[in-house]
Amino acid sequence: MLDQTPRQGSFWDSQWIEHLIDKEGFEYHFLRVVRPLIKDADFAWAYDPNRGRKAIPPSLIASALILQQRYRLSDREMEKQIRFHLATKYALGLPMDDEGFDHTTLCKFRALLVENEQTRICFDTFRNLLVEEGLIQAKETAIIDTTHVIADIAIPNTIALIEQALKAVLQAVAKHHIGIGNQLAKTLGLEFIYERSDRNEEKKNRLFELVQGAKRLIQYLEASRDASDPRLKEDLSRLKRILFENTEEQESGRGKKKEIRIEEKLGPMPDRLVSLVDPDARHGRKSETKKFVGYKAQVLENEKEFILDIYGMLGNRHDSWGVSSMMIDCGKAGIGPKYLVGDGAYAQDPLGLNLAQQEIQMVAPLTSFGVSKKSLFYQNKILFNQTETYQRLMKIRSWIEHKNSELKNRLGLKRCRYRGLAKFNFQCLFAALAANIQRFITLLVNGPPLLTTGMG
Repeated sequence: MLDQTPRQGSFWDSQWIEHLIDKEGFEYHFLRVVRPLIKDADFAWAYDPNRGRKAIPPSLIASALILQQRYRLSDREMEKQIRFHLATKYALGLPMDDEGFDHTTLCKFRALLVENEQTRICFDTFRNLLVEEGLIQAKETAIIDTTHVIADIAIPNTIALIEQALKAVLQAVAKHHIGIGNQLAKTLGLEFIYERSDRNEEKKNRLFELVQGAKRLIQYLEASRDASDPRLKEDLSRLKRILFENTEEQESGRGKKKEIRIEEKLGPMPDRLVSLVDPDARHGRKSETKKFVGYKAQVLENEKEFILDIYGMLGNRHDSWGVSSMMIDCGKAGIGPKYLVGDGAYAQDPLGLNLAQQEIQMVAPLTSFGVSKKSLFYQNKILFNQTETYQRLMKIRSWIEHKNSELKNRLGLKRCRYRGLAKFNFQCLFAALAANIQRFITLLVNGPPLLTTGMG
């Protein structure tokens, strides 16, 4: 239940330490600009108005999540930051003697936003302020680029991945029928998956034993009534997928000497499952030599260096994936650009045609990938790319690299802090929000004098 009772002031209020706070710093302006924007009413959907004890104000927790992203702190570190750091208390508007809240509050509130698909509330609220201030406008030039983000996992080899999948299935069985998991492993001869083997010869035999044991387990469970359990069904599906994507049977010899061997499947496999710890992480590449495992963040920025939108996607997606839907969302928000500037990855005919229907001109270098040189659209692009407008717009394309660097090196988007695509999107949005707030404060302090937001 949300507490609507106004808090009584005291001599411990943060206003008494204002003389200690840097007047040009992030925390000073965060209290004046950001805290009033984020309101408890924006999160009223998550609280029962009549039942339950008085909750910690959700606007306070959301503000703490923004500061946490800016400081690049874990939940436990943020708990200590709120409790002991005066500038952080000031930014959140907390009294000096406030003990803050437990780190699990941040974790649970984050999960609440992700599960209910409400992660964009804070980002959209601040973006609306930028629109009101004229810092983001419709029909302006926007720059787009994609940057890779490394997943927060250790990448297992084929044997370890199959073992993970087998253990997950047995754990699901044990949860469905207490005590049956270990007994089933013993019955099907799978006890060895809990033992480690480091010898090369044993590893070759281990792969064969793992695949055969997995097939026995699948056959046993599919014949039982337990296969209808949703979690067990999902774990079985992943086990089958891992076997298909990573192993293959090979025959050697003839007649009585005929043998079946299990070998690791070589070569590329589209949409390969990399790990069960983070099932959404994927193999990807930024170039022929630069490969990674994780996700991609698609960043959209205007000429004033504000992020209009950011979108997380799987690491194996093409850079241009989802651009059309992003432009549709920007159009609905009233900030659809006139020109969209990108690199050669965005020069494909289908994307350019889709954007043309939205009255957006795609500005990108000509490439031979995904284009038809005989099409009228391609011929028009050749003519446009010879104009002064194209030359001027391509000069600003590199600006977004500075924003990518800020997101990755200063705001922690070089590596995933959480696991799963939904939580990765949360990280992208809050990193972009922190970047926009910093850019806004920079303009507020250093000019130009076009902002109407007061500093007092």
